[in-house]
Amino acid sequence: MTNKNLNDIQPDNLCAIYGIGKVTEQLLNQSLGIYSYQDLMVRSADEIAAELKASGGSTSINKVEEWRMKAREFANSQGRDDLMVARIEDKEPESASASQNWNTLAKFVVEFQSYREENGVEQRRTMCQQHEAEEKEFWPGIDCIQPCQWMQKLIENSLKPIQQESHSIRKRSAESTISATESLPAEPQNAKPLSVKVDITHVRAFQLSVNELPQAVANAGGIFSGIVSSDQPVSFEVSFQISGSDVEDMSKSHPLYNTEVYAYNRTTSEKKHLTAAKPGYLEQGKLSYKMILPESVLSSGNYRLEYFTRLEGEHPAEGHLAVPFLRVA
Repeated sequence: MTNKNLNDIQPDNLCAIYGIGKVTEQLLNQSLGIYSYQDLMVRSADEIAAELKASGGSTSINKVEEWRMKAREFANSQGRDDLMVARIEDKEPESASASQNWNTLAKFVVEFQSYREENGVEQRRTMCQQHEAEEKEFWPGIDCIQPCQWMQKLIENSLKPIQQESHSIRKRSAESTISATESLPAEPQNAKPLSVKVDITHVRAFQLSVNELPQAVANAGGIFSGIVSSDQPVSFEVSFQISGSDVEDMSKSHPLYNTEVYAYNRTTSEKKHLTAAKPGYLEQGKLSYKMILPESVLSSGNYRLEYFTRLEGEHPAEGHLAVPFLRVA
Protein backbone atom coordinates (compact mmCIF):
# COMPACT_ATOMS: atom_id res chain seq x y z
CA MET A 1 0.00 0.00 0.00
CA THR A 2 1.44 3.37 -0.98
CA ASN A 3 1.71 5.98 1.76
CA LYS A 4 0.38 9.41 0.82
CA ASN A 5 1.16 12.86 2.08
CA LEU A 6 -2.13 14.03 3.58
CA ASN A 7 -1.32 17.62 2.58
CA ASP A 8 -1.37 16.56 -1.10
CA ILE A 9 -4.62 14.59 -0.88
CA GLN A 10 -7.90 16.02 -2.15
CA PRO A 11 -10.28 13.61 -0.38
CA ASP A 12 -13.71 12.83 -1.77
CA ASN A 13 -16.80 12.14 0.30
CA LEU A 14 -16.76 8.33 0.06
CA CYS A 15 -19.91 8.21 2.21
CA ALA A 16 -21.80 9.53 -0.84
CA ILE A 17 -21.50 5.96 -2.18
CA TYR A 18 -24.35 3.81 -0.90
CA GLY A 19 -23.10 1.23 1.61
CA ILE A 20 -20.07 3.21 2.79
CA GLY A 21 -20.54 4.76 6.22
CA LYS A 22 -18.18 6.80 8.37
CA VAL A 23 -16.53 3.74 9.90
CA THR A 24 -15.93 2.08 6.53
CA GLU A 25 -14.65 5.35 5.09
CA GLN A 26 -12.09 5.58 7.91
CA LEU A 27 -10.98 1.98 7.27
CA LEU A 28 -10.59 2.72 3.56
CA ASN A 29 -8.54 5.83 4.40
CA GLN A 30 -6.31 4.37 7.07
CA SER A 31 -5.90 0.72 6.00
CA LEU A 32 -5.90 1.04 2.21
CA GLY A 33 -4.95 4.66 1.58
CA ILE A 34 -8.17 5.20 -0.38
CA TYR A 35 -9.24 8.83 -0.12
CA SER A 36 -10.80 9.59 -3.50
CA TYR A 37 -13.16 8.03 -6.01
CA GLN A 38 -10.15 7.55 -8.29
CA ASP A 39 -8.33 5.61 -5.55
CA LEU A 40 -11.35 3.35 -5.04
CA MET A 41 -12.03 2.58 -8.70
CA VAL A 42 -8.45 1.46 -9.46
CA ARG A 43 -8.08 -0.96 -6.53
CA SER A 44 -9.24 -4.56 -6.87
CA ALA A 45 -12.44 -5.66 -5.13
CA ASP A 46 -10.67 -8.74 -3.71
CA GLU A 47 -7.97 -6.63 -2.07
CA ILE A 48 -10.43 -4.13 -0.60
CA ALA A 49 -12.78 -6.82 0.82
CA ALA A 50 -9.86 -8.76 2.33
CA GLU A 51 -8.31 -5.68 3.95
CA LEU A 52 -11.63 -4.50 5.38
CA LYS A 53 -12.21 -7.92 6.94
CA ALA A 54 -8.70 -7.93 8.40
CA SER A 55 -9.32 -4.44 9.85
CA GLY A 56 -12.53 -5.41 11.61
CA GLY A 57 -15.05 -4.58 8.88
CA SER A 58 -17.04 -6.97 6.74
CA THR A 59 -18.49 -6.73 3.24
CA SER A 60 -18.80 -8.95 0.18
CA ILE A 61 -16.72 -8.71 -2.99
CA ASN A 62 -19.91 -8.05 -4.97
CA LYS A 63 -20.74 -5.08 -2.76
CA VAL A 64 -17.22 -3.67 -3.21
CA GLU A 65 -17.66 -4.01 -7.00
CA GLU A 66 -20.78 -1.86 -6.70
CA TRP A 67 -18.75 0.73 -4.78
CA ARG A 68 -16.10 0.76 -7.51
CA MET A 69 -18.70 1.22 -10.26
CA LYS A 70 -20.28 4.12 -8.38
CA ALA A 71 -16.84 5.61 -7.71
CA ARG A 72 -16.11 5.50 -11.46
CA GLU A 73 -19.41 7.26 -12.14
CA PHE A 74 -18.64 9.96 -9.58
CA ALA A 75 -15.05 10.35 -10.79
CA ASN A 76 -16.22 10.83 -14.36
CA SER A 77 -18.78 13.41 -13.28
CA GLN A 78 -16.11 15.48 -11.50
CA GLY A 79 -14.71 16.53 -14.88
CA ARG A 80 -17.93 18.28 -15.89
CA ASP A 81 -18.35 21.83 -14.67
CA ASP A 82 -22.09 21.58 -15.18
CA LEU A 83 -22.70 18.87 -12.54
CA MET A 84 -23.79 20.29 -9.20
CA VAL A 85 -24.23 17.98 -6.25
CA ALA A 86 -26.00 19.04 -3.07
CA ARG A 87 -25.81 16.45 -0.28
CA ILE A 88 -28.14 16.73 2.68
CA GLU A 89 -26.26 15.84 5.90
CA ASP A 90 -28.16 15.40 9.16
CA LYS A 91 -26.39 17.43 11.85
CA GLU A 92 -27.13 17.95 15.49
CA PRO A 93 -28.18 21.57 16.12
CA GLU A 94 -25.42 23.59 17.75
CA SER A 95 -27.83 24.67 20.48
CA ALA A 96 -28.66 21.08 21.46
CA SER A 97 -27.31 20.08 24.85
CA ALA A 98 -24.99 17.12 25.30
CA SER A 99 -27.78 15.24 27.08
CA GLN A 100 -29.98 15.15 23.94
CA ASN A 101 -29.74 12.03 21.75
CA TRP A 102 -30.89 12.42 18.15
CA ASN A 103 -31.84 9.35 16.10
CA THR A 104 -31.58 9.25 12.30
CA LEU A 105 -35.02 8.45 10.87
CA ALA A 106 -33.99 8.69 7.23
CA LYS A 107 -31.14 9.97 5.07
CA PHE A 108 -31.44 11.34 1.53
CA VAL A 109 -29.08 12.42 -1.25
CA VAL A 110 -30.19 15.21 -3.58
CA GLU A 111 -28.37 15.84 -6.87
CA PHE A 112 -28.96 18.66 -9.34
CA GLN A 113 -27.68 17.32 -12.66
CA SER A 114 -27.20 18.67 -16.17
CA TYR A 115 -26.26 17.13 -19.49
CA ARG A 116 -25.21 18.91 -22.69
CA GLU A 117 -26.31 17.24 -25.92
CA GLU A 118 -24.20 17.17 -29.06
CA ASN A 119 -26.17 20.06 -30.53
CA GLY A 120 -25.29 22.18 -27.49
CA VAL A 121 -28.73 22.03 -25.87
CA GLU A 122 -28.48 21.67 -22.10
CA GLN A 123 -30.83 19.37 -20.22
CA ARG A 124 -31.26 19.55 -16.44
CA ARG A 125 -32.89 17.29 -13.88
CA THR A 126 -33.17 16.79 -10.12
CA MET A 127 -32.53 13.38 -8.51
CA CYS A 128 -33.38 12.38 -4.94
CA GLN A 129 -32.38 9.03 -3.40
CA GLN A 130 -33.29 7.54 -0.02
CA HIS A 131 -30.08 6.17 1.44
CA GLU A 132 -31.53 3.25 3.44
CA ALA A 133 -33.90 1.80 0.83
CA GLU A 134 -32.06 2.76 -2.38
CA GLU A 135 -35.26 4.35 -3.70
CA LYS A 136 -34.76 7.23 -6.10
CA GLU A 137 -36.90 9.62 -8.11
CA PHE A 138 -36.21 12.15 -10.89
CA TRP A 139 -37.83 15.47 -11.82
CA PRO A 140 -37.14 17.64 -14.87
CA GLY A 141 -35.29 20.89 -14.26
CA ILE A 142 -33.92 22.23 -10.97
CA ASP A 143 -36.74 21.44 -8.55
CA CYS A 144 -36.66 21.84 -4.76
CA ILE A 145 -40.38 21.54 -3.95
CA GLN A 146 -41.28 18.10 -5.33
CA PRO A 147 -38.23 16.34 -3.84
CA CYS A 148 -39.14 17.72 -0.40
CA GLN A 149 -42.71 16.48 -0.75
CA TRP A 150 -41.44 13.06 -1.90
CA MET A 151 -39.03 12.80 1.05
CA GLN A 152 -41.73 13.78 3.54
CA LYS A 153 -44.11 11.12 2.15
CA LEU A 154 -41.46 8.37 2.44
CA ILE A 155 -40.62 9.38 6.00
CA GLU A 156 -44.28 9.40 7.05
CA ASN A 157 -44.85 5.96 5.46
CA SER A 158 -41.81 4.50 7.21
CA LEU A 159 -42.86 5.89 10.60
CA LYS A 160 -46.38 4.41 10.56
CA PRO A 161 -45.40 0.74 11.00
CA ILE A 162 -42.70 1.69 13.52
CA GLN A 163 -45.22 3.58 15.65
CA GLN A 164 -47.72 0.71 15.37
CA GLU A 165 -45.11 -1.88 16.32
CA SER A 166 -43.83 0.22 19.26
CA HIS A 167 -47.41 0.56 20.54
CA SER A 168 -47.90 -3.22 20.19
CA ILE A 169 -44.63 -3.92 22.02
CA ARG A 170 -45.55 -1.59 24.88
CA LYS A 171 -48.98 -3.24 25.12
CA ARG A 172 -47.45 -6.74 25.26
CA SER A 173 -44.96 -5.52 27.85
CA ALA A 174 -47.74 -4.14 30.05
CA GLU A 175 -49.77 -7.34 29.73
CA SER A 176 -46.70 -9.42 30.59
CA THR A 177 -46.01 -7.32 33.69
CA ILE A 178 -49.63 -7.63 34.86
CA SER A 179 -49.56 -11.41 34.33
CA ALA A 180 -46.28 -11.76 36.22
CA THR A 181 -47.58 -9.86 39.24
CA GLU A 182 -51.16 -11.19 39.46
CA SER A 183 -50.20 -13.81 42.06
CA LEU A 184 -48.35 -11.34 44.28
CA PRO A 185 -50.05 -9.96 47.39
CA ALA A 186 -51.43 -6.48 47.02
CA GLU A 187 -49.25 -3.69 48.38
CA PRO A 188 -50.58 -1.43 51.08
CA GLN A 189 -52.14 1.65 49.51
CA ASN A 190 -49.75 3.93 51.37
CA ALA A 191 -46.64 1.99 50.20
CA LYS A 192 -44.14 4.13 48.32
CA PRO A 193 -42.92 2.59 45.01
CA LEU A 194 -39.20 2.01 44.84
CA SER A 195 -37.19 4.44 42.71
CA VAL A 196 -35.21 2.30 40.23
CA LYS A 197 -34.22 3.10 36.66
CA VAL A 198 -32.94 0.79 33.90
CA ASP A 199 -30.78 2.25 31.10
CA ILE A 200 -29.56 0.20 28.13
CA THR A 201 -26.21 1.84 27.32
CA HIS A 202 -25.02 0.02 24.22
CA VAL A 203 -25.42 -3.06 22.05
CA ARG A 204 -22.78 -5.06 20.19
CA ALA A 205 -23.46 -7.51 17.35
CA PHE A 206 -21.16 -10.53 17.07
CA GLN A 207 -20.78 -13.07 14.28
CA LEU A 208 -18.09 -15.36 15.65
CA SER A 209 -18.01 -17.43 12.47
CA VAL A 210 -16.80 -14.27 10.69
CA ASN A 211 -14.74 -12.40 13.26
CA GLU A 212 -14.20 -12.46 17.02
CA LEU A 213 -14.52 -8.67 17.06
CA PRO A 214 -18.01 -7.12 17.02
CA GLN A 215 -19.39 -6.65 13.52
CA ALA A 216 -21.47 -3.66 14.60
CA VAL A 217 -21.81 -1.46 17.69
CA ALA A 218 -24.60 0.93 18.69
CA ASN A 219 -24.62 3.33 21.64
CA ALA A 220 -27.77 4.83 23.12
CA GLY A 221 -29.15 7.41 20.71
CA GLY A 222 -27.10 6.21 17.73
CA ILE A 223 -27.19 3.72 14.86
CA PHE A 224 -25.11 0.58 14.33
CA SER A 225 -21.60 1.38 13.09
CA GLY A 226 -20.83 -1.63 10.93
CA ILE A 227 -22.54 -4.20 8.72
CA VAL A 228 -23.89 -7.65 9.64
CA SER A 229 -23.68 -10.56 7.17
CA SER A 230 -27.02 -12.09 6.23
CA ASP A 231 -25.67 -15.63 5.81
CA GLN A 232 -24.19 -15.93 9.32
CA PRO A 233 -25.89 -16.18 12.76
CA VAL A 234 -25.67 -12.99 14.82
CA SER A 235 -25.65 -12.68 18.61
CA PHE A 236 -26.30 -9.42 20.46
CA GLU A 237 -24.54 -8.41 23.66
CA VAL A 238 -26.72 -5.92 25.56
CA SER A 239 -25.21 -3.78 28.31
CA PHE A 240 -27.41 -2.01 30.84
CA GLN A 241 -27.15 -0.14 34.12
CA ILE A 242 -29.51 0.25 37.04
CA SER A 243 -29.70 3.39 39.14
CA GLY A 244 -31.94 5.14 41.62
CA SER A 245 -32.19 5.81 45.33
CA ASP A 246 -33.76 2.40 46.05
CA VAL A 247 -31.42 0.15 44.05
CA GLU A 248 -29.81 -1.25 47.20
CA ASP A 249 -33.17 -2.23 48.73
CA MET A 250 -34.42 -3.76 45.48
CA SER A 251 -31.29 -5.82 44.83
CA LYS A 252 -31.54 -7.47 48.27
CA SER A 253 -34.37 -9.62 46.93
CA HIS A 254 -32.30 -10.56 43.84
CA PRO A 255 -35.10 -9.96 41.32
CA LEU A 256 -35.06 -11.49 37.85
CA TYR A 257 -34.03 -9.48 34.80
CA ASN A 258 -34.38 -10.38 31.13
CA THR A 259 -33.84 -8.85 27.69
CA GLU A 260 -35.62 -9.40 24.38
CA VAL A 261 -35.31 -7.97 20.87
CA TYR A 262 -37.87 -7.07 18.22
CA ALA A 263 -36.84 -6.47 14.59
CA TYR A 264 -38.59 -4.31 12.00
CA ASN A 265 -37.37 -4.74 8.42
CA ARG A 266 -37.48 -1.26 6.89
CA THR A 267 -37.22 -2.78 3.40
CA THR A 268 -40.05 -5.35 3.55
CA SER A 269 -42.02 -3.95 6.57
CA GLU A 270 -41.82 -7.40 8.21
CA LYS A 271 -42.04 -7.27 12.04
CA LYS A 272 -41.06 -10.08 14.38
CA HIS A 273 -39.82 -11.03 17.83
CA LEU A 274 -36.17 -11.81 17.11
CA THR A 275 -34.74 -13.37 20.25
CA ALA A 276 -34.79 -13.29 24.06
CA ALA A 277 -32.09 -13.90 26.66
CA LYS A 278 -32.13 -16.41 29.49
CA PRO A 279 -33.19 -14.53 32.66
CA GLY A 280 -30.59 -13.56 35.25
CA TYR A 281 -30.64 -12.25 38.81
CA LEU A 282 -29.58 -8.86 40.15
CA GLU A 283 -26.66 -8.95 42.54
CA GLN A 284 -26.52 -6.73 45.60
CA GLY A 285 -24.16 -3.80 45.02
CA LYS A 286 -23.75 -4.48 41.29
CA LEU A 287 -25.02 -1.74 38.96
CA SER A 288 -23.73 -2.73 35.48
CA TYR A 289 -24.73 -5.90 33.61
CA LYS A 290 -24.26 -7.60 30.24
CA MET A 291 -26.53 -10.14 28.61
CA ILE A 292 -25.62 -12.39 25.67
CA LEU A 293 -28.69 -13.17 23.58
CA PRO A 294 -29.06 -16.44 21.65
CA GLU A 295 -27.99 -16.39 18.01
CA SER A 296 -30.50 -15.55 15.32
CA VAL A 297 -30.35 -14.96 11.56
CA LEU A 298 -31.42 -11.81 9.72
CA SER A 299 -32.11 -11.72 5.99
CA SER A 300 -30.64 -8.96 3.82
CA GLY A 301 -32.15 -5.54 4.37
CA ASN A 302 -32.21 -2.50 6.62
CA TYR A 303 -33.58 -2.94 10.14
CA ARG A 304 -34.83 -1.01 13.12
CA LEU A 305 -34.25 -2.96 16.35
CA GLU A 306 -36.05 -2.53 19.67
CA TYR A 307 -34.36 -3.78 22.87
CA PHE A 308 -36.26 -4.19 26.15
CA THR A 309 -34.64 -5.05 29.49
CA ARG A 310 -37.07 -5.70 32.36
CA LEU A 311 -36.69 -6.11 36.11
CA GLU A 312 -39.38 -8.43 37.47
CA GLY A 313 -40.75 -8.74 40.97
CA GLU A 314 -42.72 -6.54 43.33
CA HIS A 315 -41.36 -3.34 41.81
CA PRO A 316 -40.85 -3.93 38.07
CA ALA A 317 -38.86 -1.53 35.93
CA GLU A 318 -38.04 -1.46 32.24
CA GLY A 319 -35.31 -0.04 30.00
CA HIS A 320 -35.83 0.50 26.28
CA LEU A 321 -33.36 1.19 23.47
CA ALA A 322 -34.42 1.76 19.86
CA VAL A 323 -31.64 1.49 17.27
CA PRO A 324 -33.10 2.98 14.08
CA PHE A 325 -30.69 1.46 11.56
CA LEU A 326 -28.76 -1.80 11.10
CA ARG A 327 -27.50 -2.81 7.64
CA VAL A 328 -27.58 -6.54 6.86
CA ALA A 329 -25.84 -7.39 3.58
